[in-house]
Amino acid sequence: MTCGEAEPLLPLVADGVLDPDGDPALFAHLARCQSCQESLARHDLVTLALERAPRPAPRTIRIPWPVAVAAAASLVLGVGAWLWPGADAAAAQPTGPVVHRLPGAEGEAPLYLIEGEQGGVVVDPSAIDGGSEAGAAGAVPVNLRRR
Repeated sequence: MTCGEAEPLLPLVADGVLDPDGDPALFAHLARCQSCQESLARHDLVTLALERAPRPAPRTIRIPWPVAVAAAASLVLGVGAWLWPGADAAAAQPTGPVVHRLPGAEGEAPLYLIEGEQGGVVVDPSAIDGGSEAGAAGAVPVNLRRR
């Protein structure tokens, strides 16, 4: 074995990966080659130095307590609003009268259903006379069944 063949294997010897039983030719070369012995000693010193080198302390991030409390409160409020039973159903319910446009027959004006809490009224805009009492005949009360 030559020094050029032994050199790449020296870190494995230094780390204990290769032993004399695993590569007898390498260890025979090391026994008689002063240059490779010195190179192996340098690998051992580098490994020893790396093992004894002080490790950097882990970095900690310090967050001011008001920021941490505000973040925690926001998280709790957000999750609470998301999990609150019926929160989305209440938001989906209309808060006042709802107007639905009902298509009229061909050539006729559309009708409007005004739906409130107590029921609904179907309104024919063509029968209403500018809001006078006589025009009230265009509004027909209807009973609505809730689903």
